Amino acid sequence: MSIFAQGSLTPPGPPAPTMKSLDQIEARTIVNAANTPGDSANQFIIIAPGSYYLTGNITGVSGKSGISIRADNVTLDLNGFALIGVTGSFSGITVPAAHQNLRIRNGSAQSWGGSGINCTNATNSQFDHLRVSQNLGDSGAGLACGNSNVLSEISAEANTNNGILTGESCTITASTSAGNIYGFNIQNHCTIIGCTAVSNSGIGIYPSGNCTIKDCTAALNGTGIDAGDAAMSSIVGCTVLQNTINGIVSGDDSLVMGNNASGNGIDGIQAASNVRIVGNNATANGTGSGTAGIHVNGNGGTIESNTSSNNHFDGILFDTGTKDNFVFKNVARNNGGFNYRVPNLVSNNGLTGAGNNEVAPLAVPMSATSPWANFQ
Repeated sequence: MSIFAQGSLTPPGPPAPTMKSLDQIEARTIVNAANTPGDSANQFIIIAPGSYYLTGNITGVSGKSGISIRADNVTLDLNGFALIGVTGSFSGITVPAAHQNLRIRNGSAQSWGGSGINCTNATNSQFDHLRVSQNLGDSGAGLACGNSNVLSEISAEANTNNGILTGESCTITASTSAGNIYGFNIQNHCTIIGCTAVSNSGIGIYPSGNCTIKDCTAALNGTGIDAGDAAMSSIVGCTVLQNTINGIVSGDDSLVMGNNASGNGIDGIQAASNVRIVGNNATANGTGSGTAGIHVNGNGGTIESNTSSNNHFDGILFDTGTKDNFVFKNVARNNGGFNYRVPNLVSNNGLTGAGNNEVAPLAVPMSATSPWANFQ
């Protein structure tokens, strides 16, 4: 039998902890009176960079905002909880001075006297997975942010003024705004993709200049997408349905392409000057004289390869005095007024034309001799 020597049985030292501390497990700070004490105007104040989170709902207090962020590089995780305002309260979350690199996520803010989330001073920040509703500020919003921010998966409902209000150069994706006055009120150089604006009493999507609006739905609003003041914008692949006033209103020097405008109260699509209107479908729009599936009220545009049919008055309508527009390869048929109405020319086979507008010949598909022909 072999015998092996044993090592020393004397411990090398006193026992040491083997479990992680709470700080190692949860390296974040709870928002509470001890860690983030407030003042006379705020329930809680975050004054240092770091990661913060809620452990329960916060109920507002009259005369105060909920959480005030006063530092750069702050992440605030609502952790699935709600900030719930009361009568006389201010905003749920505020950023009272210029700060950057913030992230606010994963919770809701409702029924505040100002905005649900008022971060108009926040730049280069992110807002995601948030629900903002029934906030009452006349000039506020469900969620308001400053310039150069990213917003995703936000739902804004029944706020008194704006659902979502942004500064310049922001990107908004996969968000919904319903039952506000303005659904999405976005400033210059913004991009909004895959969003839905429904039942807003004013405008569903309201951009300023140089914006991109892509793959969005705007239904049952006052006007679906109103880019009339948004020169050099792109509106692409959107669905605008049953808005009380207009479906899409474009600004000068813009692109309106591949949209579906149906059942809107006045015009399906309105075109300003130097606009390219291409590949859109407009049907069942308008209620009477002066309305159209596609209504051109500017100069120097290109109206190409659109279908405008079964509208209650005109299919493609040009205002008196418009000029230098090019009109070709369109289909307009079965409209209640003229299929094509371009003032100042003698009516010709259903086409009334405009001086100084270049309108391709009108034909039926099987007899067209021009590759540029418009059809009815």
